[in-house]
Amino acid sequence: MLRDLDTSDEVVRATERLLRLAEVRDRLPTPVEDLIAAADLSRGDDDLFQDSTIDEAPAYLRSAIRALRGKVHAVLDRRRRKVFVDPGITHEGRRRFRALHEVGHAILPSQNAPAHADDHSTLSWLTRIEWERDANQAGSEMIFQRDRFTTMAHEYEVGLAAVTELAERFSASIQASLRRYAEFHHLPVAAVVLEVSPCGREPEAYRRFEAICSPR
Repeated sequence: MLRDLDTSDEVVRATERLLRLAEVRDRLPTPVEDLIAAADLSRGDDDLFQDSTIDEAPAYLRSAIRALRGKVHAVLDRRRRKVFVDPGITHEGRRRFRALHEVGHAILPSQNAPAHADDHSTLSWLTRIEWERDANQAGSEMIFQRDRFTTMAHEYEVGLAAVTELAERFSASIQASLRRYAEFHHLPVAAVVLEVSPCGREPEAYRRFEAICSPR
């Protein structure tokens, strides 16, 4: 959550600046490609995720990817200014967020590694690694256009129908939209994500994946 980050000011400044540079101006769905270009980045070739291509990549990039071989979801190559997203990820909302997560790594001044690779654990909301939390939050600030998503959310009756419609309008995943909706809502709101099937019967119990609440 933004309010929990020690680097929240840096995330806010960097994402607001990029949203201005990309001239997003409340365009929906959020123009991810314009944000990538405004960050002086471009899309890399999906072939990067093939073993043969990894072996031919520059040494600094090859070592970053090999450390997570088989698990990499997205990569930022700072030296060539390219963003790569694994083509095996087919959900469009998740692809868009992963791309903006990498843009977050690129625009935050405190992060300067020449190459950086991300897997499922670093992209999870549970991560406590500072760089990953900052990049996750930056990706969220961009895809939801800072306060734009929350302003629109306040126009809807509280409920999952609002989350679903907003996710479609911003072309984001329902998972990320639910998190953003609950985290910033002006009313007392809590969202709990449970496994569909119970993990215990006596008493009945469900595995909990996420629990997010609004400031109130």
